[in-house]
Amino acid sequence: MHSANWDDLRFVLAVVDGGSAKAAAAALDVDHTTVLRRVSALEKHYGVKLFDRDQSGYRPTPTCHAIVEIARSVSHSVAEIEQEILGRHRRLEGRVKLTTTDTIYLCGLEDMIAEFGTLHPDIVVETHVTNAKLDIARYAADIAVRPSRAPPQWLTGRRITGLSFALYGATTEFAKIDDPLTEQCAWVGLGEALAGSPAHGWISDNVQPERIVLRADSFALVPAMLLSGRRLGIMPCCMGDCRDGLMRIGPVRREMDTFIWVLTAQGHQSPQRVRTLCDFLARALRRRKATMEGRP
Repeated sequence: MHSANWDDLRFVLAVVDGGSAKAAAAALDVDHTTVLRRVSALEKHYGVKLFDRDQSGYRPTPTCHAIVEIARSVSHSVAEIEQEILGRHRRLEGRVKLTTTDTIYLCGLEDMIAEFGTLHPDIVVETHVTNAKLDIARYAADIAVRPSRAPPQWLTGRRITGLSFALYGATTEFAKIDDPLTEQCAWVGLGEALAGSPAHGWISDNVQPERIVLRADSFALVPAMLLSGRRLGIMPCCMGDCRDGLMRIGPVRREMDTFIWVLTAQGHQSPQRVRTLCDFLARALRRRKATMEGRP
């Protein structure tokens, strides 16, 4: 790809991250026809097929996956150059208010915010952790890092990575198990604060109410509930896979898959400090993509 420039790769990367030309156009602030034209021109120029197009969106081909790995490396380098320029020529300071869920906070966001603070000591990140329904206005937040299959239309941002779920139980209790749904054991259910999550819906559809003996309004409480007895429960893989004493039972439950987004208010020009934090979190979360998606 000797004549490809960063702008060409940027369009391909945006379609992969967004899953569609429309999402890529929103992320790049261009018309979706521009995205289609640039991707088609790149495919024609190199004689390769980058995407399989169907009703669900754009699915990257193996060739595209190889190019995307290079594109992410370029994106990271470009971001570092921009960050160096900003650091030298513009002092970033002030307060940024961020809202997120306990799952994302405990699965690495806390460390990311600490790292950002080291790079930008004059920016104060005020974090509000809640599983309540996403409402940036309610929390007076500048940024929302939240799981969602389709965020509200009044928010704009980037879909960063998938968030996968699986069934978990205590290692000592479930070392040998064939079908967890036929086991006559207790379950940990999810409370109203998590009513909008795919995991809550899955439990409602698959577990008899009388088998639910405990309910949690936070995924952070589920591990302790599972470890204290012969109980089964659903957890995000990024939490369950790293908890001592717990084991994943069966495969990732793809019907519960959702996505992690970095969002800001639609139609609002964010200050540079907010955009800088958004870019930093997007890069940092992508580096944890395998963990978030329950892959080794």
